[in-house]
Amino acid sequence: MSLSPTVAAAALREDAACFAGFHTLVLIGETFPRSLARRLAQTAPELAVINGYGPAETAILATVCRVAAAEDGPVPLGRALPGYRSWSRVRTPSLHCRTSRRVSF
Repeated sequence: MSLSPTVAAAALREDAACFAGFHTLVLIGETFPRSLARRLAQTAPELAVINGYGPAETAILATVCRVAAAEDGPVPLGRALPGYRSWSRVRTPSLHCRTSRRVSF
């Protein structure tokens, strides 16, 4: 399932178990707060949480990163999807995906 972080947070406020039974949640369209990553890990520990990033005007993903709730700092933008190349003016190392695992859906 893919949602914006705002919609995911609102769903959690309505029903803390709303993501139970889902395998993967891709959050797209806006900044993904670390606090939301932690809340998702508490309420649905089996859920693979992915931060998807792409052009702001569309819902096209260009990069992804599996999110580890236990990490600190901003949620990374991720690595380019197969068939894509990405360039970033972001010079903040914390926004680069630190996991070497490929993201699978």
